[in-house]
Amino acid sequence: HYIVTGDASIIANWMLIIWTKITGKKLIMWTHGIHQKFYKKRTIIVYKLFYRSADVLLMYSSYNLKYMEDLGCKTQKIRYIHNSLDTKVQSSIFKNIKKSNIYNNYFKNDAPVVIYIGRLQKRKRIEQLIEAVVLLKNKNVNVNLVLVGDNMDADFLRTLVKSKRLEQTTWFFGASYDETQNSELLYNASVCVCPAAIGLTAIHSLSYGCPIISNDNIETQMPECECIVEGVTGSFFKEDNVEDLATKIQHWCAFSTSQRERTRIEARKLITQEWSIDYQIETLKNILE
Repeated sequence: HYIVTGDASIIANWMLIIWTKITGKKLIMWTHGIHQKFYKKRTIIVYKLFYRSADVLLMYSSYNLKYMEDLGCKTQKIRYIHNSLDTKVQSSIFKNIKKSNIYNNYFKNDAPVVIYIGRLQKRKRIEQLIEAVVLLKNKNVNVNLVLVGDNMDADFLRTLVKSKRLEQTTWFFGASYDETQNSELLYNASVCVCPAAIGLTAIHSLSYGCPIISNDNIETQMPECECIVEGVTGSFFKEDNVEDLATKIQHWCAFSTSQRERTRIEARKLITQEWSIDYQIETLKNILE
């Protein structure tokens, strides 16, 4: 068996297609699959030839299935491999984690905490999160905001926070590569919000039982957005609708202790069953047997 990335622009992949056909070996492509923006291009014939040559297609999520079927890829060839972080380490940390006063000590209040963790990039539309917090503040719904990540576009966000007079309730935590520290930040937050292209942030947050919110435009989302089970592990808000985002944040921040615990249980169940290293290994073993 040969396992390759499902990238049609890599010449070596085309060479392996020819090689496997000659030798009778099996070719497995690990891929996002084709997306709508590619589907309309003239190169569609290239994608048809490329993906249909695989014996198995390992897809990150089920969203692009309709496009792959339109290409002529047989459904029985497709398996969902999903994605994962270091499940073993995170599960070990989760077993011993407890509530802490990290946010009470920093903010000197007991308001709910909304967290973002990941790169502070403009494409993540974090400014929408800040605007949503402002809307809540204007409604006398107070929340604290924690931004965990490197400073790629942090200057823009700092300026926005200052202009909105949110300095006292916003914590630019900075980059954190300490998983024990990250676990404490996520476990003690009420909800994690990534307004766009949520990616691995979804898996990271749910691994510690923290629900997630992102936008509902699946065409522009990363495959990990499928971790969001509406009302169970998080919510989708209407893309670019800050008022709807504020409503979703308020909903999750109002959870009781028992509701929050149920969310943790559902989040962990989803991660361990479908978005973990163990799940990926079992998927590969079933294919390679």
